[in-house]
Amino acid sequence: MEEIRKNIVDCSERYKVSNIGRIMSEGIDARGHNRKMKILKPKNDGWGYLHVGLRINGKTVNKKIHVLVADAFIGERANGMQIDHINGDKSDNRVDNLRIVTRYENYKNEVTYKN
Repeated sequence: MEEIRKNIVDCSERYKVSNIGRIMSEGIDARGHNRKMKILKPKNDGWGYLHVGLRINGKTVNKKIHVLVADAFIGERANGMQIDHINGDKSDNRVDNLRIVTRYENYKNEVTYKN
C-alpha cells in the first residue's frame, strides 16, 4: 500500500497523518532551517488505543490515532457515530481497517473478536 499523507484536521501544517496510521511532524530548528519529517512514537492509552501528543496553541493535546486517520481519510462522522477497527485490533490504524458505525455495531464487532 502506498503511504499517503494529509495535514491533520484543526492543526497547523506541521503535523501530518498517513493512511497507514503514522503521525509525522516537521518544523524549523533553532537556526531557522526546515527539519526533516519525524515519525511520532505512539503511546498506548491503557485500553489498547494508540495516541500521540500534539502541540496545539502552545499546549500538548493527546489525540487518538484512529480518530486522526478517520477524520483525514474517511471524513466527518454524524453525531453519535463511532470509529470501528474492523479486525478488532485497536492498534491497527490503517484507513483500510477503519469504518464509521453505530455504537451497537462497534460493540457487536468488539464482542466478536473477544470470543
